[in-house]
Amino acid sequence: MDKRLLKAATDGDSTSMKHYACHNPGILLGRTLRMNTCLHISSIHGHQRFSEDVVALEESLLTTVNLDWETPLLAAVRNGHVSLASFLLGSCHHLGMGQAILKQDKYGFNALHHAIRNGHEELALELITAEPSLSRAVSECNESPMFFALTRNFTRVYEQLVQDPLSSYTGGLHGRNCLHAAVRNGNPEMAKQILEKYHGLMITEDINKVTPTRHAVLFDKIDMLRVILLHDPTKGYEINSMGDPLLAAAAYRGRSNAARELLKHCPDAPYRQENGQDWKNRSTLCSPEV
Repeated sequence: MDKRLLKAATDGDSTSMKHYACHNPGILLGRTLRMNTCLHISSIHGHQRFSEDVVALEESLLTTVNLDWETPLLAAVRNGHVSLASFLLGSCHHLGMGQAILKQDKYGFNALHHAIRNGHEELALELITAEPSLSRAVSECNESPMFFALTRNFTRVYEQLVQDPLSSYTGGLHGRNCLHAAVRNGNPEMAKQILEKYHGLMITEDINKVTPTRHAVLFDKIDMLRVILLHDPTKGYEINSMGDPLLAAAAYRGRSNAARELLKHCPDAPYRQENGQDWKNRSTLCSPEV
């Protein structure tokens, strides 16, 4: 990339950029060693006027990708420039550049992942409206936009995401899913919707052999445990792949309230591990009522 153009993009100097382009239109297609265009640079720095002016001169810059596989839209969203990202999104949508909106970076994140993870709820809703299939992408760590939305407690975003039956609901590096996230975040209404749509998520164990039901027990999320057990009381009889019943998990953490809730729904819930060890010998639940 011409050094003068690089400085103009970094500073947001539209006047100089237009001057250079007037004498040499091809200058706008130049790249840095990281394969960033002048639109990438202005998007990284949040210079909206510069970005608007350069897109007006060279629309093809909207679809270019750098060495991190980022489009200018992805760069703007990742760096938290919401207004600029909204402009770039609108431009791509208007010009029919759907693939530029759907593009995933080299880590598998798309613009929707970044918008939700960075806390930009309104931008996330704009993205879903423009390209609903953004909800189907997962990162290299298997993280879905829906998982991020539940972690952030973005109810409106979640409600839009579930409209697509092909939306991904995986939860990432630790093997968790969206129901794990809803339980951890303590959102009973979201949990009810997930249970209705994705009943099978209840049996998914993370890398620590913890299902969403066990998650509720370990973190003393009584409301969430109640929602799960009302939906399917048999989950109170869960014994994980390590041979630990739920009551053993409650005892291990001293979760007397969780133990009470379990016994309300499953009065004969198992308490011995498969090796015969009694949960009463592992920990004492501090109540004679349990």
